[in-house]
Amino acid sequence: MYVERIVVRLRHWLIFFCDFNSLIACNLLATVFFAMTYLLLMVLIHMQVGSALSDPYLSFAAALNGLAGPLHGLANQVCSVWRTRSYLVQSLLYASFYL
Repeated sequence: MYVERIVVRLRHWLIFFCDFNSLIACNLLATVFFAMTYLLLMVLIHMQVGSALSDPYLSFAAALNGLAGPLHGLANQVCSVWRTRSYLVQSLLYASFYL
C-alpha cells in the first residue's frame, strides 16, 4: 500500500480501517483485563469516544483516560506498587532460600 509512498485520497479509509481494527482488538483485551480487576465496572473501558472525523488513536486514548482519574488511577497505581513489592520480596525470599 505504501510502496509508491503516495496515498490516494480515495484510499484514506483503508489506512484508518487497518489502524482502528488493531485498536479494537487491544480494546477488547483491555476490557477483559479490567473486568477481571474490578468487581463493579464504574469506568467502562469498552466505551470509546469518537466521531467520524476523529483520529482513532485519540479516541482510544480518550477511552483509556477514563481510568486516569484520582479514584481509579490511584487505585491502579497503588495496586501496581503493591504487586511489584510483593513480587520482589517473594523473589528475594526464594533466592535467599536457594543460596
